Parts: sequence; C-alpha cells; structure tokens
Amino acid sequence: VPKAPLKIEGFVRIPSPPTYFQPDNKAPNYFWIDLKALSKELNIPLLPYYLVLKSSFDPQILATDPIPLPRNNHLGYAITWYLLAILLFIMLLYGRNKRNHS
Repeated sequence: VPKAPLKIEGFVRIPSPPTYFQPDNKAPNYFWIDLKALSKELNIPLLPYYLVLKSSFDPQILATDPIPLPRNNHLGYAITWYLLAILLFIMLLYGRNKRNHS
C-alpha cells in the first residue's frame, strides 16, 4: 500500500465488441475485453471503461505505449486503382485502334 499519492498515466478506453475473427472468451483466457464478464467473474462492480497504463511501478502490470492509429489511405488507394484501370482501358483502346488501322 503506497504511503504517498500515486501518479497514474494512461489512456481511457471503452471496450469494443469482438470482431468476427476473435474467439470467445473463456476464463482465464480473454481475447477481447468484456467488462461485464470480468465483473461477474471477479465479483466486483466495474466501470464501463478501462485504463491502459503508460507506466507502472508494479512488475506484474505491463505498461504500454499509446497505440498509434493507422493512417487512412483508402481514398489514395481507390484513386490509384481507378486511374490504373482507366489507363489500362485507354491502352487497350489504343492497341485495338492501331491493330485495326494496320
């Protein structure tokens, strides 16, 4: 039990539902955060969010760096592939016209 105030740094997160590819949780193995199941298993009320610690003094608690969000390149990819498809179509038309004129 600490005798002085503790400084806790971290990120508050709201649990997201499991994806189609995540297996079901079966204690003690949790593949996704289910606060209702954890609350029932631990027999303590839990808040609807959790904290991802940035640092920890307890060696059993692994701290983590913030999870960077991936860049959203979907628009760039879509433009690239559509332009490549249009370019291929133009090349096919050009080759077809050249073959018809020879």
